[in-house]
Amino acid sequence: MRGIKAMAVGEENKKKKALAKRKRVAYGQKNNKLLLEIKKYIEQKIMYDNAKENAFNRLYQEMNRYKLMDAELDRHIEPLLRNIVSFYDSIMKFRDAERDAGRNDIVEKFDYLIDELLEIMYRVDMTPIEGEATEEHPVRFNAQTQRAIKVDFTDKKEEDYLVEAEKRKGFLWKGKVFRPEEVIIKRYRKAK
Repeated sequence: MRGIKAMAVGEENKKKKALAKRKRVAYGQKNNKLLLEIKKYIEQKIMYDNAKENAFNRLYQEMNRYKLMDAELDRHIEPLLRNIVSFYDSIMKFRDAERDAGRNDIVEKFDYLIDELLEIMYRVDMTPIEGEATEEHPVRFNAQTQRAIKVDFTDKKEEDYLVEAEKRKGFLWKGKVFRPEEVIIKRYRKAK
């Protein structure tokens, strides 16, 4: 009887071992399936990241190309803009001469031309430097946008560095000084 009992226990142990083995195999298969899914996800993520990196690289290269093209275009446009500013100066001289001669009808025509020329300048991002000095509204000298071509001395300390007159209009191009405004400034000097 002991032999039968031992055989039954042995049989039961075999069944338990077989069941445990099936469970391990099933668990291993489940883990393998999970690992394959994780591997697939990681591969997809790597492919996505690579595609995104390639897209950013292409975008960066394209932006650099546009930047270089813009700089090249600016290099060719600058001489043209210098000529336009010179033409503006000539029109202003003629207009001022006609104003001094009292020919207001011609002055109006020059004013129209000046407005048209300024409109053309605005289209290429060129703007006049604002801040024209008047007696009612004096403007302080700004060395970043103005160049003093003459200094008149004053004995009033509060007038030190005030712009007395604008002699030639200055211009900004793309937010940077293209040509500084030429001005006459006052400087304080103690009376003797």
